[in-house]
Formats: sequence, structure tokens, C-alpha cells
Amino acid sequence: MKRIKTYYAAWDATRYMKLVLGLIFGLGYAFEGHGIYLIFSVFLLVQAVMNIGCGCTTGNCSTNLSSKQETSYKIEKLNTDKKDV
Repeated sequence: MKRIKTYYAAWDATRYMKLVLGLIFGLGYAFEGHGIYLIFSVFLLVQAVMNIGCGCTTGNCSTNLSSKQETSYKIEKLNTDKKDV
């Protein structure tokens, strides 16, 4: 039981949302019988349980919020004088 609690303690809101949506699509498949509901259900449930995304399985797509990088911009006024050429 302790392993299950530690497993679910690491879940964030995104994983719970995928789980809930997967269950909703699963219920949609159970009541309606359309195959698209089953595809979405399996897709979202696998993502939630295995903690994978659509293409970022190595974790390279995640952002690091702890590091802050400053960006500076130089704004120059354009010469918009109308002169007959």
C-alpha cells in the first residue's frame, strides 16, 4: 500500500486530467460504442499511467522554470518620413 501512495504522490494535475478524460472517453465508448472514444481513452490512459507525452518521452520538451534568463530588446524608431523620390 505504501508503494501505491508514493506512486500517486508524484502525480501532478496534468496526469490526473489525462486519467479523468481517459475514463470519460472510456465511458463514452461503453455507452455509445464508437471506436474513436476507445482510441482516445486508451491514448490518454496510457499517457497518464506511464507519464509520457505525445512525443517527449525523454523529457526534453519540459521547461525548466527554476532557471531565469533575461532577454533584452533594442527598439529603434523607423524613419517613416515621406519624401518624393
